[in-house]
Amino acid sequence: MIIGHKGTSAYAPENTLPSIRKAVEMGVKCIEIDVQLTKDKEIVVIHDYTLNRTTNGKGWIKEKTLKEIKDYDAGSWFGKAFEDEKVPTLAEVAEIIPKDVWLNIEIKSIARERGDIEARIWAIIKAHDILDRVIISSFDHVSLLKFRKLDQDIKIGLLIYAYWIHPWEMIEQSGIKPYSIHPAIEYLDEAFVAEGKKRGYKVFPYTINTKDEYLYAMKLGVDGIFSDYPDMAERNQ
Repeated sequence: MIIGHKGTSAYAPENTLPSIRKAVEMGVKCIEIDVQLTKDKEIVVIHDYTLNRTTNGKGWIKEKTLKEIKDYDAGSWFGKAFEDEKVPTLAEVAEIIPKDVWLNIEIKSIARERGDIEARIWAIIKAHDILDRVIISSFDHVSLLKFRKLDQDIKIGLLIYAYWIHPWEMIEQSGIKPYSIHPAIEYLDEAFVAEGKKRGYKVFPYTINTKDEYLYAMKLGVDGIFSDYPDMAERNQ
């Protein structure tokens, strides 16, 4: 399975509705997006903690209201065809996801600023009846544990950017009970994949954008990959 990273960020501005629609058109069955809280506690879909890179605005997401964020252009930086695209909300994304497509929602949070983002995400995906086709992921494992306490059945993906000394003991003692492990491709090897699958976890490495990375991941027998190129398999036949 190829998971569309930020939609299909090689072909449309990342984390926008056109990027998500393009991924669907390309046949992607799971789409990853990033979410965080605005000043007025709305859930917006954007990767960086500031507006600077992917919009024509400046400043921190946490210091802007949803109305203020919606005033900015989130598409022109990628190309004129996407001029005046807006930063979407999680609710807007949930409304356009087809019933046969999964959504990987990555929570972007800073430890010193933790709030109630988990409960707000849970309420939105429950209201849109997509709980059974959502994976919640984050590098903030405390946030993932909060989500597990909210919902014992939802699928959780544990993001890792390291090669832990005792990874499986740490994971199983955490209480998170993940469905999948999402390791950085730089830290992935055959032993990790084999042990993860033996223990019943799906293994989805990120972010696979080159032929060498793709062939390496396939050789290891991973369950899927995150890629900016949803057509990665076709590109490397």
